[in-house]
Formats: sequence, structure tokens, C-alpha cells
Amino acid sequence: MSRVRIVGGTITKTSKGATTIEVLDGHFKSTAAKENRWVGDEKGNTYHEYKAPEKKEEECVKEIELLTALDFGSTNDTANGLNNPGMIFGKTYHFKVKSYKKGAPKNKGDIKWVLKYHNLSENKWDEILLSSTGDNLKIKMNEEELCGRFVYVRAYINDKENEGEFKVWQHNRFRLLNRKDLKQEIEDRIINSSLIDQGGSSMCGIAVVGFNFAREQGDAYRKFVLDIHRMGKAKNILTGYELLIDQDEHLLKYKPTDAKYPLDSNGVKKMTLADFIFLICIKDNLNVMFDYDPDGPNAGGTIEGGTGLTLPNEVASIMKNIANYKDVINDTNLVTSRTRGASIWVKKLQDKLNQGYRIGLLIDSDNFSKNKKSTFTIPTHWVGLININSNDSTQLVNVEVYTWGGTRKWTLSYDVFKDGYFGYIAGK
Repeated sequence: MSRVRIVGGTITKTSKGATTIEVLDGHFKSTAAKENRWVGDEKGNTYHEYKAPEKKEEECVKEIELLTALDFGSTNDTANGLNNPGMIFGKTYHFKVKSYKKGAPKNKGDIKWVLKYHNLSENKWDEILLSSTGDNLKIKMNEEELCGRFVYVRAYINDKENEGEFKVWQHNRFRLLNRKDLKQEIEDRIINSSLIDQGGSSMCGIAVVGFNFAREQGDAYRKFVLDIHRMGKAKNILTGYELLIDQDEHLLKYKPTDAKYPLDSNGVKKMTLADFIFLICIKDNLNVMFDYDPDGPNAGGTIEGGTGLTLPNEVASIMKNIANYKDVINDTNLVTSRTRGASIWVKKLQDKLNQGYRIGLLIDSDNFSKNKKSTFTIPTHWVGLININSNDSTQLVNVEVYTWGGTRKWTLSYDVFKDGYFGYIAGK
């Protein structure tokens, strides 16, 4: 029978008679940090003063170097520079042990590698133990969670916490877009979501959904946009909807300083970072055959090979997947919406607003914005309905909408309304 007793303080054992310690087999060992004292007379006797064992210096890695050139990206600060060096997602990097504290080990296979980083999604420190061994490491940085973080690349023989380390920044996926500016723009839109502006792009249907999403679900909107910027992917915390940018990563090359960066409808003001990421990445994700191309053949940005107008079924889909509306109604029609009287549609829309629905109207933008009846109209624009009423005696419709980065009020004749109105998508 064996017994081990560990005590953190002092042990005193007193005996009035004789005390015998007998070890039948093996050894009796007494160790003290200062001295062993066996007292049998006035002077006492001391044997074998304690000496701490010498610590044997172990082989260990001292320094690591990076042999692959880094790429520049945003400094993510008020300076708005693009001279911040860092690694890029999907690119392979070559690290090498530069020096050792006690010479190189006889077996280079004893050298192991690990990546350490702060996991922003879970707010904790994580490690990735690599299977590679030896004094060289070639690694493809294809872990999205490392984006927008400092990565601590470590090589070690015995102690992974205290041997060689190389600290290097890994860029956000949208490395040319300033994250500090992006965060401020997101907060501005949570306070006033009508700031969301599609500019000269054809993202009006998504903008209408974003207008309600940002003001009603600010935390989900913030996380969604920031995750796309950092990792190139995002998952809506409300619905589970996932977005992943295309494998060709064509959107990542654009920066606000580009001459052809998406502009507003007048071709002057640049689209903000928050709107570029939210609107265009969602539209690009919806397109099966075509990529969104800000440098496309039509000014302001189009979809390669076809129109970029968001279709009614797509608006209904993102109302469910983005805004988390459980009840979505698609009441758009190129024919019947124009054969009914304006007052009938106004009454229907008023009822939906009173029931708490958020509504996107499909209209001919020139017809509505200019209150001008046209010979031929087609659906060209989505607006977010805020308020609507009509007057049969004056044959006028008063409508307040969100569109193009703000709110507008239009007064339309019944004929203009009827000719330029193509139905609605409603959700709550």
C-alpha cells in the first residue's frame, strides 16, 4: 500500500516515546529546501545540506523569419492609408526557423508548428496545431477566422509558449476598405437607416430590405456587415442565412479611391463602404450566372450580361432571410396592378401598413418622381413605403417613401400612379 500526502504548509509531529520509521524494502528519503536537521543533543546534527538540481538547458527555437513578401492593405485608422503590410487569405506563406538557443536539433522533425490568434467570433484565444514538422513551414492561409487578426506563428521543440514566434497581421478579406470608417458608417445607419444609398447601382430592392433591417435589427445588421468585410462570409444570427463571396473574389479589388468605384445616380459621389458591402455582396450572392461588375458597360455598375434589377421573388427571399420576416406577401404583377383603380391599391397598402407590414413598392421611377404619365412604362425601381393616402375628389395620391439614401414625398395623379405602379412585396 502506498500513500502520498502533499501539504502546502508546516507539518509538526510530536511523540513522547520512541518513534520508529522502518522501510522494509527500498529507501527512506528526506528532502528539505534548506537543510535536513536531526536533533539528538544540544548541538544537533545536520546531514546532506540540500542543493537544488541544476536545470539542464534544453534545445529550443529562438527566432523565426518569413520568406514570403507581404501585401499592402488598409491601415484601418483615421489616416486612411493603404500601406499596412499583411498576409492575404488563400495565399501560401513560407516561414523558416532562423536561429536556436542551443544549436539546431539533430532531428529537425522534432520541430513543431502552431498558430495562435484571438478568435474574434468567440472572443477567446485559440490555437491551430499544425501537422507540419521541421525547420520550414509552407502554409496556405485559408482559415477565415484568422482574417483581420494578428497571427502568432510559433515553432518549438519542447515549449510552445516560450520558443520562437513571428507576429504577422492577416488582412481583412476586403483589405482595401477601412474598417474604422466602416464601423462608423454602420452605426450611422442603425441610427438613421435612410442613409443606405444604392447610388448608381441597381440594388434598390436590397436597399429597401436593408432600410428596415438596419433600423429594426441593428445588432444583426452590424454583425452581418462586419463579418462580410473581415471574413468574406457571414451568417445572419436571426435566420441562419449564410453569404459567401464568390471564389473569384472579384469584388475584393475595388477601393473607394478607384475612379470607377460605384458612384451615385449622378456619377459623382462614391458609394459608402457599408452600402457597398451590404448591397452588392448580397446581390452578387443572389446572381447564379453573372457577377456584379462596378466597371460594367453601363455607368454606375451593372450585372455582366443582364439587368441588375432585383426581381420580386428575390426581394421576397431576402425579406425572409435578411430581415427575418415570417409572413411575406408577393403581390406584384405587370398587368393586374395597372387595371385596378389607384384608390383600391392605396386602400390595400394602407391596410398592410396598419397591420405592421414593411412594404417595398415596384414602380417606374421616372413616372413617380416626375408625376408624369408616360405612353409606355416598365418597372425600374423599388422604394420603401412609409406612408400613403389618396383623395377621390382631387384624384391625387400622396406617398412618402424611402429611396436613394433618403425619404421623399410625391403627390401623383391617379393616372400616373396607376400607370407607374407594378405591385408590392410586404413582410412582417
